[in-house]
Amino acid sequence: MKRLFAVIVGVVFFLSGMMKLVDPVGTSLIMDEYFKFFHIGFMGGCAKMLGVALASLEALVGVALITGVWRKVVAIIASAMTVFFTIVTICLAVKNPPMECGCFGEVIHLTHFQTLLKNIVLLVLCALAFLPLSKLGKAKPRKYVTFALGVLAVIGFAVRGVIGIPMADFTEMKPGTEVFGDVPLVSVSDVEGDYCEYMFEDTNTMAIVVNDADAMTTEDWQRASEAIEAVWNIGFTPALFVASTPEDLEAALSGLDYHAAMQLYDRAYFADRRKLLTLNRSNGGLVYLSDGTVIRKWHASKIPDTEGLQEVYDAVPLEQMVEYASAGKLKFRGTLALSLAVLLLI
Repeated sequence: MKRLFAVIVGVVFFLSGMMKLVDPVGTSLIMDEYFKFFHIGFMGGCAKMLGVALASLEALVGVALITGVWRKVVAIIASAMTVFFTIVTICLAVKNPPMECGCFGEVIHLTHFQTLLKNIVLLVLCALAFLPLSKLGKAKPRKYVTFALGVLAVIGFAVRGVIGIPMADFTEMKPGTEVFGDVPLVSVSDVEGDYCEYMFEDTNTMAIVVNDADAMTTEDWQRASEAIEAVWNIGFTPALFVASTPEDLEAALSGLDYHAAMQLYDRAYFADRRKLLTLNRSNGGLVYLSDGTVIRKWHASKIPDTEGLQEVYDAVPLEQMVEYASAGKLKFRGTLALSLAVLLLI
């Protein structure tokens, strides 16, 4: 029974870590909220790095618990982490701030009270699984090989999350969401400061999303200008959604030739950075919106060429959205299921 309880704790740790690693940007936003809650907002600059590190540690502890390697050391680490998480969630349950706990990233949302109950249950399971430490036993030799496979899965998942947008989108602006409806999820304004979401309600819009204008180089802006021209020639309504001010954007585009700069500036719409991060987890990424509804998204490094954009334009938006969203969720769930199967059965 002790091994069963340890495996249950391990599965929770593993899933919690992997669900955060699928979306490192979302994890960084959650970490930033924690820093602000505990009045250490100055650490916001390393929120993504710390978020990925903590999520990776959770997943790796889960892998170790499931495979049963180094049982005493891992039991101490898992118990210490659970105690720490419980203390944090007690503070959240008492204060009840308007923020997500982020235990399972964007995939599963829990209230602060539900999170506290979950951690209390984990504490009980840890006690049943690990006490006394002297009776934990040892893992079979082959389990160290299984542990190595689990480590590779976690590393691969983390790298995939950092260099791309989430393979499965669980945000409030996932594919199929009406972003520009009666109550827009993103408010965009033109250079004059006038709100103009209505402009995208009845069009096939291809929007370049820039959530950090300062991080864009002249070459990045040049590629954005070329993308704007390409989608315009195909038939999309092009747009640049940027977290900036008209003055700052004008200064950022000063290194471009006049045609390229005006092509971006004339199609620029300004919005909140956090909202744009939710719309697209990539700086300079692409979002396809049909009648104000999200159809699909691309990372900045994966923007399709002209032929690929033409195929997107020719396809039925609804069918494309269903295929894109379904494929992402199948990959995500399949990866988790396969990883757990390897850890439990090999």
